[in-house]
Amino acid sequence: MPRAVVLHSLIEGVGGAEKVGLYTARALADLGYKATLVTHARVALEKLAHDIGIDLAGVNILDPGTSPVEEALYKLLGGRAAEYRRLIAVYKAMALLETLDYDLSVETQSNIPFPADIAYIHFPVLARRLVYGDGGPMRRFYDWLSERRAVRLSWPRQAQLLAANSEWTSRLVHRAYGRPACVLHPPVETRASPRAKENLAVTVSRFTPEKKLETLLSIAPSLRGLGLKLVVLGGVYGRSSKRYFEELRRRSGSLESVELIANPPREEVEDYLARARFYIHPPFIEHFGIAVAEAAQLGAIPLVYRNGGAWTDIASRIDGRLGYENVGEVPTILDRIVSTPGLEEKLREKSIRVGNTFRYNVFRDRLSDLVKLPGRICPGYSESDSRGPLN
Repeated sequence: MPRAVVLHSLIEGVGGAEKVGLYTARALADLGYKATLVTHARVALEKLAHDIGIDLAGVNILDPGTSPVEEALYKLLGGRAAEYRRLIAVYKAMALLETLDYDLSVETQSNIPFPADIAYIHFPVLARRLVYGDGGPMRRFYDWLSERRAVRLSWPRQAQLLAANSEWTSRLVHRAYGRPACVLHPPVETRASPRAKENLAVTVSRFTPEKKLETLLSIAPSLRGLGLKLVVLGGVYGRSSKRYFEELRRRSGSLESVELIANPPREEVEDYLARARFYIHPPFIEHFGIAVAEAAQLGAIPLVYRNGGAWTDIASRIDGRLGYENVGEVPTILDRIVSTPGLEEKLREKSIRVGNTFRYNVFRDRLSDLVKLPGRICPGYSESDSRGPLN
């Protein structure tokens, strides 16, 4: 039996990257590999996998531990500086990897051309300033530290094949690292099924300031005029997130037809999506947008910011009218949909079809295809393409 190793150095909670890491190990086991997941989990890994519906039976788990530097940073900063701490933690995983005997290695977290057979990139470390700007002095210093660490880890030795979570990210990977990346959309599995629709417009997002959820409150009166109740569900993690949630709750107190739900169980999130007519994503650039794909699977027609993977790989494939550049456009878009006979049902049916193209079996089969690529080199790549990191 061939042996495969998946490196996902640090797990502190559940997010898109963690789902990809766990599902990759599951997929390789299903493809006939003796799969090993190398990770240090600060949470109960088996419970986390169970909560998101991933069966890790048959997957060997190896804990490389973390470095003293990462532990010191965690004690000092808590969950902050996560990207930099992951880039530090990966050294322990690399050391353990060198002691293992394997036929295939896949790295799913560091967001660099990690020296494995396949490196899966959610958002390239060297592209943060390119997309989001420089930020304040502390943000610039943090980005500088992360970029230095990323270059040290991945140059000149690099992954054979780069994979990216969306077409949008793939283009960004080429700009950041001078190499193309094959698209491997994250697996998206919902357990619920679309239900009879109610007058709900749902948003699923972490309650953090960068998500700009306050902009959705500004359009709540217009949504109410269309007969829609706005429901925002998401996680509240840490002091900053709690303050932001409390501020949103204070602002929404004077608004009718707005409900904010913190830390809902998974079943409640899917229940709302299954009953919602529409899904409205906040004006934030998503690298892929798992919540958007989940909404589509469950028949909640998604409206998203016209940038990022949630637009290029999900909403635009449903219909070009489902994107906005300013959140104030959303009520007008919705009004056109509900006032055009038959359009809402047509968009709902297309949403479900597109959403189902991200199912686990599609991810597994696509991963199998990438593993079999000659030399595991992404089609179109040549040595002359490799320009090195962005400055």
